[in-house]
Amino acid sequence: MNSNGQLNQKKTEIQSKKDYSNIKNISCKYIMDIIFKNLSWKKSLLIMKYNKDLQNKLDITKKDYMEYSDIVLELIPIKNKFKKFINIPEGEDESNFHIYFNDDKNEIKRTNIFSNDNVKKIKIIIKNPVTSFRGLFEDIDCIESICFKTFYRTNITNMSRMFFRCTGLKEVNLYRFVTDNVTDMSCMFTGCKFLKRISNAKFNTQNVKDMSFMFCGCSSLKYIDLNFDINDNINVVDMFQGCYKLQK
Repeated sequence: MNSNGQLNQKKTEIQSKKDYSNIKNISCKYIMDIIFKNLSWKKSLLIMKYNKDLQNKLDITKKDYMEYSDIVLELIPIKNKFKKFINIPEGEDESNFHIYFNDDKNEIKRTNIFSNDNVKKIKIIIKNPVTSFRGLFEDIDCIESICFKTFYRTNITNMSRMFFRCTGLKEVNLYRFVTDNVTDMSCMFTGCKFLKRISNAKFNTQNVKDMSFMFCGCSSLKYIDLNFDINDNINVVDMFQGCYKLQK
């Protein structure tokens, strides 16, 4: 097979993979794979971020490499209360979700956690192909704090019931939280009765259709560092129902 045939075959292989779906210029992505063959993808991203000349040569935009970034969360579990820490949406590839524990021990024997393991922090890395966060933490009551450390991607479309009935949750830091293409935020924090603070939330709601019951039942919520626009097309029924302590 000649070099053109190999390139076309490689293009076909890349196009068939979900995790390359956001890279429009397939030939440029193929060249990137060759250049960064022996580097970790994290280093590749850093090189792309700071090397403008290389970006120009490959016709790669900031959006391309930002959207390929992983989403990284840091969790603080409730002491001596260990169950599962994340719901993998039905139909999703489990390899797109990675959980790491601060004292490792072979990832605490592959996530079978016990109170004497003394885990203080948990890092969750979510890979590119995931498009829905619906029910991601639903009914998980063993997390006290969630902080989004990195979140550049715009391919998430559904955040409904994302923190639904997280009854142990006290604080959420939505640093760099991206909602550009999200259409559904209904019941996102419903039933988080001990949640006191939501920080650094700057929501782009231009595509959101449903925010109904979003904070319903958040009876301990006092502070929301929240910035978003609500238009006439968004369903906001009972959005703050039961938020008795919320301060203006």
